[in-house]
Amino acid sequence: MNLSKSPSPPWNLSRQRSVYNSMDTEFEVKFYPVNKDNLRSRLKKSGATLLLPERKMRRVIYDGMFHQEFSCDFVRVRDEGGKVTMSAKTHSQSGKITDQKETEVEVNDYDKTIQILTSMGLSPDRYQETLRETWELDGCKVDIDTWPGMDPYCEVESFSEAQVKKVSEKLGFAWEDHIISNPPDMAADLYQLDVKEILKKFANLTFENNPFANLPKKGIIKPKSKSA
Repeated sequence: MNLSKSPSPPWNLSRQRSVYNSMDTEFEVKFYPVNKDNLRSRLKKSGATLLLPERKMRRVIYDGMFHQEFSCDFVRVRDEGGKVTMSAKTHSQSGKITDQKETEVEVNDYDKTIQILTSMGLSPDRYQETLRETWELDGCKVDIDTWPGMDPYCEVESFSEAQVKKVSEKLGFAWEDHIISNPPDMAADLYQLDVKEILKKFANLTFENNPFANLPKKGIIKPKSKSA
């Protein structure tokens, strides 16, 4: 064995691309803001089925900015108020829906999953609580999400961009208004703050500990999307 030759890095760019390409495409868009009661009425009139009433969800985030070994933007463990999931997600930088990637598995214990990651040397970078109500319409999952400091918004997800568009328009949304973004970037638009400052506020974000409570909303959340 030639010990003088340095071993190859355990994680390189080609491997990162390979893992990215193997992740599932997340066909999902947002519409911001929405009136909850109005949207519920539209869902009922469209024949949607309520899967889960509004409940509180909690999550921890392991941010790829602090973990060079990650090939995704972040890893999340989330208690969804009925099931617990662990996900690896990559945001769309191009604004295309097809560039959103996610790999998700269901786990059976929120706290123990975090303990396993802690035993691997990973500490959560953020803790967040939100509200979510979940409906189903024509093969699409339709969520009404509420984050501390933001108005409620609608999230539509399905197996294809065409189906997401069809259901979004059935609910009365204009497709050109759809947003492909994430809550920190949306809050940065809304409060006209740098994303780094927003992430500090998202570090421990709950309805009881809302760092946006006394901040004025100076901007609007602009659609950042392109067709595939």
